[in-house]
Amino acid sequence: MLLSYFYIFMKIYKFILQVFIALFCTITNAQPTSATYTVHNNELANPERGFYRYTETRASNLQPLTVNQLNQIRQQDLYTIVFRYVYLDAFMNSPISAVFLANMQNDFTTLRNAGFKIVLRFAYTSDWNGSSTGPFNDSPSKAQLLQHIVQLKPLVQQNGDVILTIQNGFWGIWGENYYSDVFGCECNNTLNAARWLDRRQVSDSLLAILPSNRFLSARYPTLKSRMYNLTIPTDSITLAQAHTSQTKSRIGYHNDCFLVAANDYTFGNTAVEKPFWEKESRYTIMGGETCGDNTTYANCSNALQDLVKGHWTYLNYDYHPDVISRWQNNGCLEGITNRLGYRLALNQASSISSVCGGTLLPLSLTLTNSGFAAPVHERSVILVLRNANATYTFPLTVDPRTWYGGTTLVLNMQIPIPASILPGTYDLLLHLPDPSPSLSTNTKYAIQLANDGLWEASTGYHSLNLSVIVPEETDCSGLPLNFIRFETATDVSNIHLTWQVLLDKDNLSHFIIERSLDGKHFDEIGKIEIKDIVRPQTVLTHHFIDEHSPAGNCYYRVMAKDYDGSHTYSWIQHVEKNKPTTLTISPNPSDGVFTLSGNLAQVSSDKQLLSLFNSIGQPVYRSEFYTENSFFTTTIDISQLPAGIYLVKTGDNQAREILIKN
Repeated sequence: MLLSYFYIFMKIYKFILQVFIALFCTITNAQPTSATYTVHNNELANPERGFYRYTETRASNLQPLTVNQLNQIRQQDLYTIVFRYVYLDAFMNSPISAVFLANMQNDFTTLRNAGFKIVLRFAYTSDWNGSSTGPFNDSPSKAQLLQHIVQLKPLVQQNGDVILTIQNGFWGIWGENYYSDVFGCECNNTLNAARWLDRRQVSDSLLAILPSNRFLSARYPTLKSRMYNLTIPTDSITLAQAHTSQTKSRIGYHNDCFLVAANDYTFGNTAVEKPFWEKESRYTIMGGETCGDNTTYANCSNALQDLVKGHWTYLNYDYHPDVISRWQNNGCLEGITNRLGYRLALNQASSISSVCGGTLLPLSLTLTNSGFAAPVHERSVILVLRNANATYTFPLTVDPRTWYGGTTLVLNMQIPIPASILPGTYDLLLHLPDPSPSLSTNTKYAIQLANDGLWEASTGYHSLNLSVIVPEETDCSGLPLNFIRFETATDVSNIHLTWQVLLDKDNLSHFIIERSLDGKHFDEIGKIEIKDIVRPQTVLTHHFIDEHSPAGNCYYRVMAKDYDGSHTYSWIQHVEKNKPTTLTISPNPSDGVFTLSGNLAQVSSDKQLLSLFNSIGQPVYRSEFYTENSFFTTTIDISQLPAGIYLVKTGDNQAREILIKN
């Protein structure tokens, strides 16, 4: 009888234990999760990009900005930029008055309250009698003008957060740096070496008052090259020089006669100067206005081509009306409206279903920038974990200034989760606020992605439609391992998978490699047994080659399984196998020094990562190199490595094998 009771008791105990284990595994075993997103074509009122409305004020006739005026522009047009002419016409022979400076500060405050940014140009006159010989009466003396710039420094520094760019301005009729008495003009042979030095002094003074993270915009490419002794095109900005304190990296451009003629009334040598500033605008800022209609150049086809090549961020909607009408009638105005500057949209995101405090949360984001340009200024990108009880924010180490127009990029990140995080289920959200402390909590200055159903207007967050469970601390003690790396690469016919895990226990049994064609239904395609006992806190690296992958989209994940049956999944990696590699290696076989060439047109940054892996998938070499366009050639020296077969992988997941021999 006692044996019968004992038998029943053991059966109940075993059942309870199985339930407990099942619940425990549900909590602790991280399953891969993913979401895909719908992209829309709606117009968005995003900051620091788009069409602008024209405004002006004069010392002789103040026209202050009002919040109602700007609110109307936002509501009716969905624009977030105004151009502002500030004519200092009453101060040709005197300092700027305190009253006028106070009125300018009021304008900046109004801009901030309304959620706008400004393209700013200072000038002294817009009156031109049609003469090309002068006098032009375009500016005060150089000394008076430089004093005005010094007076403006506190105002500009204090309000840099709402300045998109300051155009070089000040001298020349309309501040357009051409017709000038004091600073010379090619039109009447008064431009000489001394005048060029005077011009540079003005630009240097403007750079000195501008916050270091804001661009000065020049009207002509030769204005910049002549003032700063640059050779076109040799001295154009490279990615390595972009967004630095170098003078040439802080000067962008504006074109005030876009598409009016073959030379836009801007280029002396169009064949050389236009490609030069198109290349530089990739790393700076480009904007301006049209100044007259021209069937040959202002048509939709040519306009779109030039807007793409010039990486245009902003454009005047008020001028020239004939060009705007042409675009409207020919059907490209909506596309130009949406694509000026950046236009970001999420395509896919993947992570894992649970994570323990004190470990890493993997996150992969695939997004597309269908705009003409990258965001021109620094921009915070923040992952938010939020539930009803707590919110945690994690700044991501990415730079949207390298998310160039017309590119799709994949961001793979590992986010350190603090050990002190409260247990619970958290929604994952993405936030792209303005980094300026004065604007970071203002949702009008946060970037809105072009996706359906993700945007939270009240917070400026985007739901990723993903959640993660943070278990109690005691439930994390049994986790067998953490995936700390999972990468893929494609060669001519195969897909290479490499992953690393950090062991917390010594009972790892095997890995199962799974493939899916839709990212949802996975099939086992391989298994790797762990034959040796591995000590805890050991990092294991493994490699698997899928020799039978179909063409098109494939999704991969890896399961790590313990002897007790518990398991942990990696996150999901997406691979597209319908584009053959463009990489070439010469010579191959090699003594360790070889040339790598290829086409990296799908990469969104000119800064490329190069990695080499040995035959078991361990990384043995990693370096960075720069390329100025999609095609590249670089020399690699790995002669210090032992002989063997290595996999060479570039940042866009292209790969080639190379044989190194003694």
